[in-house]
Amino acid sequence: MIKKYSEGKPYKVIAFVLSNFSNDEQLRIMGTVVDVCRGYQIRVNFYSTITDLFMNDVIDQGERSILSSIPVEKYDAVVLMSESFKQDEEMHELVASANKAGVPIFAVDKFMEGAINLTFEYEGCFREVVEHMVEYHGYKRINFMGGMPGNEYSEVRLQAYKDVLEKNGIPFDERRVYYGYFWEEPALVAMEQMMDSSLPFPEAIICANDAMAIPIVNYLQKNGFRVPEDVAVSGFDGIDMERYSVPRLTTGVVNNERLIERICEMITNGTEDVDRSKVIFIHSKMQIGHSCGCDALHSEYGITELIRMRSELHQLIKFQNDVQKMVSRYSTKTDFSESMKAIARYSAPLRYREMMFTMEEEFVENLQVEMFTKAGELKPHGKTMTMAHIINGARENGNKIRRNVTLDKVDEFICDSMDRYECMLNLPIHVKGVGVGVMSYLFDMEEMWFTAASSFMTSIRNLFELVMAQAQLMRVYLFDMLTGLYNRQGFYQRVETMREKAVEMDAVQMTVISIDMDGLKSINDTYGHSEGDAALRAFGNMIRKSIDREVAARIGGDEFLIVFAGDNNYGRAAEIVASIKKEIAAYNKLGVAPYEIHASIGCYTDNIHTQTLDEFLSKADKLMYEKKAQHKGFTRQN
Repeated sequence: MIKKYSEGKPYKVIAFVLSNFSNDEQLRIMGTVVDVCRGYQIRVNFYSTITDLFMNDVIDQGERSILSSIPVEKYDAVVLMSESFKQDEEMHELVASANKAGVPIFAVDKFMEGAINLTFEYEGCFREVVEHMVEYHGYKRINFMGGMPGNEYSEVRLQAYKDVLEKNGIPFDERRVYYGYFWEEPALVAMEQMMDSSLPFPEAIICANDAMAIPIVNYLQKNGFRVPEDVAVSGFDGIDMERYSVPRLTTGVVNNERLIERICEMITNGTEDVDRSKVIFIHSKMQIGHSCGCDALHSEYGITELIRMRSELHQLIKFQNDVQKMVSRYSTKTDFSESMKAIARYSAPLRYREMMFTMEEEFVENLQVEMFTKAGELKPHGKTMTMAHIINGARENGNKIRRNVTLDKVDEFICDSMDRYECMLNLPIHVKGVGVGVMSYLFDMEEMWFTAASSFMTSIRNLFELVMAQAQLMRVYLFDMLTGLYNRQGFYQRVETMREKAVEMDAVQMTVISIDMDGLKSINDTYGHSEGDAALRAFGNMIRKSIDREVAARIGGDEFLIVFAGDNNYGRAAEIVASIKKEIAAYNKLGVAPYEIHASIGCYTDNIHTQTLDEFLSKADKLMYEKKAQHKGFTRQN
């Protein structure tokens, strides 16, 4: 039975999914979500990305992993800001997962089959803005700055412009329609074309969005036009920067508060009777500014905002420099705990309350060279996680790192967090396009430094990619890629470390097990070197299965070594030798190859402090060769 995060709680818990969380518009939505949900006793788990997935490159592939990481069955509802994502495949899968789990899922502004679809009613509000310019102010020479030809939103707004002109007996002139592609630079190119036009200059310019209207106002003012006295301008969308535009724009503002209220009402009252074949419209509202000629809203004090932004920019530059130092300093580390200490220390300026860092256990092992026990590609989809819990501002020993944590334990942390905080933000951790974990922030909307958090996530990804590259290089240097065991260099380096730790732990004995795989030359000569390699891989796998924390290596063509230190090694040595012999017998009994595998094994144990490593190796070899001399012909006859 799946347990929901809200089970036994006086509140519901929803997943709210949107892209590019540090964008001003998205932050405004997140703030509204938290405020409105508070009144409905709903806690919010945000899932987001640092891109909108427009490029669909390797970074976007990794960012998309956050969508597949959402355990929809554990939430009371899922809200998907579908229009904010430019790629749809994972969103369709998320909707399908929610439907399968019987969890209501809402899609906003981009229709998703199977979801409860809500959209802002743009056409009516935009028409209202155009009517205000034409009918209230009486402008007749009106140019239209559209988005892009064929774009749905642009075409709807163009049609509203045409309809209002026709309604008021003003002939539509195609030459007064320009396209600014919803953005500043192409809008300014279109303004240059407008200035070169032979038509009488317009009394008003109606823009399809604010992102074009604001630079158009600036362009007109730089070219000697007064706004609105000489040319009136209107926009649409109500973006954050509009508040500081001089003059303030007459525009249309999406009603995010009503959107979230409507969703909360359905979550609270139930969604069984909601018709999913119909779209629920949320009406936008017109905002009267001064750019149309009305003496309404006036610009907020831009100097104060400029000073604030300048201060934040300096802080962000310093923070990015510090984080780059972190990446440079820790990219050569091979101990995951060292990286986590760095992340705890360098992330403090983000002003989160707590952070939970969960990564696939198998990926963490691949970040640590000394943890390698086998060769192979990264397989990041394990069943256990490494979880680091970081309390911002806590001393280093207050931050806990737990290995081999089950997903149930991760859920327990989330449930506990929802009791203490209203919201959590989850971001994907990915390396080379592969999702390997999630960074979760517990935060206050008023305190969290979201812009820096976006930059920090990019740096974390760079750090792990560099650590991964370093680990792969070390793997080539230290490991035998055929068997996955240490090679000669790795063996000596690892054994020296083992001997140092043994001295610190007062370990008394050291054991060397010397192994020769008998008959490898005969296998190569009779069946070819590919079969010889297969035999070596099989034998390396037998050794891996027979050891735990012991050091094992292939130091030559058919020569293998196992070394370990301890207090009573004879019993453990006998276990390892018996296990290897058992694995060999099982392999030969299966008859998977036209030959049998056999080995000669010599085992030597003595006080670790009385002899050098080479003396241990020499004596173990001598015992192994005595066993080898007793063996004869090992290739099975066809």
